[in-house]
Amino acid sequence: MLGALQQPDNSYIASAVSPAYQRYQELARVAGVSRAFTLSVKLGLFTILRDAKEKEGLPGLSCQQVAQHLGLQSSPGFRGVADWLDVLVSLGNLQRSGIGTHAVYSSSADAEQYLS
Repeated sequence: MLGALQQPDNSYIASAVSPAYQRYQELARVAGVSRAFTLSVKLGLFTILRDAKEKEGLPGLSCQQVAQHLGLQSSPGFRGVADWLDVLVSLGNLQRSGIGTHAVYSSSADAEQYLS
């Protein structure tokens, strides 16, 4: 049985408890986080957030505004951009105030210093 561990009594345990499976899950998670971070730098996310603050006097940008600035899909019901921004919040690269469609994203102090 692929993806499971056989026990001495010939029963199987789901691979979720396998150290190897957990290691691969962690690698996949880390790879996804790395891609989210790399994409934010390549697209200039921190620069547009800095410009919004310095040039436009805005505290941050909404998900819709970020998508518009970067030319990303922002159709209603598509959460890709919001999920991406929330990953960056979880990493401490962005700060978020508000929730849902009212959320406003801004660079963290460290991101402003090193990434914009």
